[in-house]
Amino acid sequence: MATRKETPEPVKTPFLTTQQAAEYLGMKKAYLQRLRMTGEGPEYLRISPRRVLYTMDDITRWLEAQRRRSTVDPGPYYQRR
Repeated sequence: MATRKETPEPVKTPFLTTQQAAEYLGMKKAYLQRLRMTGEGPEYLRISPRRVLYTMDDITRWLEAQRRRSTVDPGPYYQRR
């Protein structure tokens, strides 16, 4: 009787790819890439010329920095220009 191979469980990692981070944030991958290029997005790790990873801590920190009290509050990004 043939034994059935079990599907291996996906490896759990503390890192997110650009696609995973974009999905988590509810935005398109291209928009997250643009934020990265302009320095407006979350901090990231570049582990090779074509591989970028994000940590949940960095994404959470970036999200917290986006808090505003009103629609006229430009936030810290615009105050340092």
